[in-house]
Amino acid sequence: MGNASSIQVGTINFSYHEFGPLFASTENPADDGEVAEEPAPLLLIHGFGSTQYDWPLEFLESLAETRKVFIFDNPRIGLSNDTSDTPLTINYMANATLGLIEALQLSRPDILGYSMGGDVALSLATQHGDQVGAIIAMAASFGGPDAPQPEGGLEAVLQGLETVFLSKYATVTNNGAVPSTSPMSALIPASTTDGTEEAGDEDPNKLFFPQGTLDLGEKNCPF
Repeated sequence: MGNASSIQVGTINFSYHEFGPLFASTENPADDGEVAEEPAPLLLIHGFGSTQYDWPLEFLESLAETRKVFIFDNPRIGLSNDTSDTPLTINYMANATLGLIEALQLSRPDILGYSMGGDVALSLATQHGDQVGAIIAMAASFGGPDAPQPEGGLEAVLQGLETVFLSKYATVTNNGAVPSTSPMSALIPASTTDGTEEAGDEDPNKLFFPQGTLDLGEKNCPF
């Protein structure tokens, strides 16, 4: 992979790597003899608790066969230092990423973000959509406390997942309760014999994220 490069963007000293071929218009003719257009660069944004070095090298090499690929550490993560005391939020990271795009002189790069990186990519698209290309948000959330919620809430989503799981891998007990052997059983309130749910004060969010949520200012982002 080689040594990381660095570039100063405001208060942030970004650490990044660049992969991919060097494009020269005279060396990339299309089949019809026309000059082949250089593909848009691809910028990858890593998730919470990760760094740029968590992207598998084989994955990066595959992506970089036909285009330039950039990976970097988010502000205050890994090798990217930030002297600002501004709260670290999704929007802050999105704006910082835009600064990096401009500093690297990337023209409307495609963005691939994973987990929290997907949240940053979506924020980048909503705030600066005219300066980015395609957005690929993997395992991301566009939400927050004020975002539209699924009908029936989290419990309805879990029940739907349980139905799909049971139809493929398990059988339902006679009274309709979730089998104790089901991986989903810990996430859904147990059913009583009369079909009602047992009372409980568990926080549904903590069923998925025992460590709680990370308060990033404008939204609560579970990771």
